[in-house]
Amino acid sequence: MRTMPDGSKRPVKFDGIQGDYVIDRKWSVVDRPRARAQILRQLQVLAEHRLIGTREVPTPVQKVKALKLLKQMSITNIHVKVVKP
Repeated sequence: MRTMPDGSKRPVKFDGIQGDYVIDRKWSVVDRPRARAQILRQLQVLAEHRLIGTREVPTPVQKVKALKLLKQMSITNIHVKVVKP
């Protein structure tokens, strides 16, 4: 759950939890406004709850795309790793 500026709570979806890591699985990485907005929502939740995020992607090419996008957005608490689907 993330806290909105007015104090209300809204859910943010992730695909799983492993210890202190919250997992979000992606088939492909896209650099679009909705994808960036999702990353920012997830970033806010991770910061509120002092967690670290992990994005799991299927190929090394997608990992490079994800790392590039996170670097452009100056995000450091979301890690990227390749996992077989």
